[in-house]
Amino acid sequence: MGSSFAAGMGILPREAISGGPSVACFRSRHNYARLVAEARNLSLVDVGCAGASTRHVLTDPQYDAIPPQIEAVDERTRLVTITIGGNDVNYIGRVIGCSEKANWELRQLFSCDPPPQEEEKFEILEKNMLRISQEVKHRAPNAQLIYVSYPAVLPANNGTTCEDLGLSEEKLEELRTVASRLLRITYRVAEQTDSIFIDADALSPTEGLCAAADESWIFPATHQDLGAFHPNAKAMREQAIQISSVLDAI
Repeated sequence: MGSSFAAGMGILPREAISGGPSVACFRSRHNYARLVAEARNLSLVDVGCAGASTRHVLTDPQYDAIPPQIEAVDERTRLVTITIGGNDVNYIGRVIGCSEKANWELRQLFSCDPPPQEEEKFEILEKNMLRISQEVKHRAPNAQLIYVSYPAVLPANNGTTCEDLGLSEEKLEELRTVASRLLRITYRVAEQTDSIFIDADALSPTEGLCAAADESWIFPATHQDLGAFHPNAKAMREQAIQISSVLDAI
């Protein structure tokens, strides 16, 4: 389950869909959930979707037709992975909207400004993530729930930056704060609900998008397949390896 960071937006090939609203989910055939399922010979129901927020996991149809993702969980479920929350607080949307390096047409879809009632949105996010944990445990008492955090998109606060970001120092600091709060919420929810927490932020290069091309986990701002500022195939492989390692240790 989850947002575009779980679906694998920008990573080809995509899930084979002939039509319908699920096309807009941009699910890659090489996202971390699919890689784990293939490696461990598991049957997978992949409902991660670009643009999803916690309400699309819990209660609301997405694109007016895709059922809430939680409906994929039932008593047969043994493993649930999820990366969620960025769309609730307009994290990556703000990064794209603020970046002078991002594709102009893509930037028009997002705002560079903080969302209205930002504090309230963070509060609702944490409550909804707690509800997700409760719903998973209610629907699938024998399932293991794994929260996978967002990997580092922005360079750590150590003076590192790069022209490829296209962000001013002021905006970079604002967005670092959003990323940090999202990370802390994900950790708290996992800890409070006895779920597993995979710290993709710590596993990924601290330079984020500014890392060397062969080390970076993040597509550049100029990526043409709607994957700008999103995890690349290397990120998905590394996250899948970490998930499998944690499962082996249980």
